[in-house]
Amino acid sequence: RYTILLELGEIELDRLGNPAGARSYFQQYIDTRKTGALLQEARWGKIRALGRLGKRKLEITALKAFIADYPSSYQNKKARRRLKVILSPDTSSQKGRGTSSSSTSEKPEKTKK
Repeated sequence: RYTILLELGEIELDRLGNPAGARSYFQQYIDTRKTGALLQEARWGKIRALGRLGKRKLEITALKAFIADYPSSYQNKKARRRLKVILSPDTSSQKGRGTSSSSTSEKPEKTKK
């Protein structure tokens, strides 16, 4: 029953490009399901939505909590990488790219040299 909230969040975020709508669905899941296997997925979806919305302070807080709460998660490496990108002063141009890594934008510059 509650999994529909996750599915709607993913659709809003990835297919419709509506991070605000996605965040709402993920937050509804988080608010109604304090435990369970899919709580981690809802929290990761919310982090992705926050990144796309440009809500840096909220994204940083959510990333730190996610890393602490799910140390063995497959998303933990992505969360750590994203947090490093956000907090790095020399990658300010990358901050608006959601959970993408910064290495993809550097490769074309290296090939032009």
